Amino acid sequence: MNKAIIFIDAKSDDNKEEPLSFLKVGGLGLAERQLRQLKKLNVDHVYLMSFSMPEKLHQCLSQFKNSVKTIEVVDANFTDTAFWDGFDSALLVEEGRLIDQRILNTVVTAQNKNALALFEEGAVMFGEDAGLMVDVNGTKRLFASCALVDGASLKAASLSSDYKTNPVASIINNMVAEGRSVAVNVSELDPYITDMRRDVPILWRPISNRGECGRASKLLIEYAQKGVLSWPARFIHPIFEDTLVYYSLPTFLTSNILTIGAMVTGFYVAYLFYVGLMGVALSGAMLLGVVYGVRDKLAVVKEQSSKHGGIEHILDNIVEYAWYLSMAIYFSNVSGSIDAWAVGLLIILFSWASVVQSRFFRCLTDQQLDDTGVFERAFKLISAGRNTRVWALSIFALTQKWEAGFWLLAVYTMITFFISQWRFIVRTKGYASKVSEAMADNITKTRFFD
Repeated sequence: MNKAIIFIDAKSDDNKEEPLSFLKVGGLGLAERQLRQLKKLNVDHVYLMSFSMPEKLHQCLSQFKNSVKTIEVVDANFTDTAFWDGFDSALLVEEGRLIDQRILNTVVTAQNKNALALFEEGAVMFGEDAGLMVDVNGTKRLFASCALVDGASLKAASLSSDYKTNPVASIINNMVAEGRSVAVNVSELDPYITDMRRDVPILWRPISNRGECGRASKLLIEYAQKGVLSWPARFIHPIFEDTLVYYSLPTFLTSNILTIGAMVTGFYVAYLFYVGLMGVALSGAMLLGVVYGVRDKLAVVKEQSSKHGGIEHILDNIVEYAWYLSMAIYFSNVSGSIDAWAVGLLIILFSWASVVQSRFFRCLTDQQLDDTGVFERAFKLISAGRNTRVWALSIFALTQKWEAGFWLLAVYTMITFFISQWRFIVRTKGYASKVSEAMADNITKTRFFD
């Protein structure tokens, strides 16, 4: 399945000249957001079909950046049944809706050419009255704005009397009436997202005016908050991050721009540590923690997924390690001793070892080590990381005992590594025992203590 269809005809409640699909939520027009989501599904050809505004769509094609390979505007007034002969199966997406990526993923992987994403009645918190209700075996269900449809169903629906006034409803109702569709109950989707380290409610929300755009944008920012973080990132940074993200949405700022800006700023902070301007450098390091949070949330809200996300975080680590290396050089020059070099290297090596260990656990289990249990989540709040190390060092800023604080960071980082290693062994052992009887047997036979 590499084709998708979006009918675009509805107008905003605020302005009958403004297409509903052009309203911006989270910094993106509704149509552009859906196109970016379709790109994630490897859809490479999207038909934007319209009865009322094909010319306007043609004029606005340049707005749809970073989306699917081919976007074709179709004047639906001049299509006949032969138009659908080339469709084996296509993804039908309803305009004017925020649709959770998990809903789209589930429908695309359904083992049927005609699959409807449906909510149970009363399952959504907002907008059910504005949605399309479908009668399935005498039970009212809410259409979740996404369906897989074959060419025969599209052709049959195009002959319906209400096709021109409400094409999506015509297609869906025809599929149900003919008994060709399989219902996919998206009310039961797992709300847990591994990368977010928490349950995130399934998103489905109709948008009809600009007032609703603002409320929906704030909801997207709320949903972009990760659940397991260090205590500064969890309790302090969001106070600033959410406001900064909200006002950044209409601007040119992207997560890539912030990555580059943060990297340049981060190396300048390293220079400040190198020349001994510790207080200024520490303030800059604290501010960068907020910038990184803004960047990550902006990427989620604006659908700016990058194939190089892993490289971005490696660069973040390199910048942070440059701080400790710069501090080591400064303290070594001041004291005339090489001890500071050893301290700096300890912080860097044990820090990197923790990162590699955590990443390996993710590759092995598809789980985040710091979100595998109550202990791990609590430990993440206080364990040594970029934000917690910076804030720990700030304690020593009060007495200007910077070098003592530097030594403490090394001890703090080593303790964190060994506790993380203990949890890594415990959780890996538990996972291996579940997925392999042979490994479970080996673990039992080779225990240190009976």
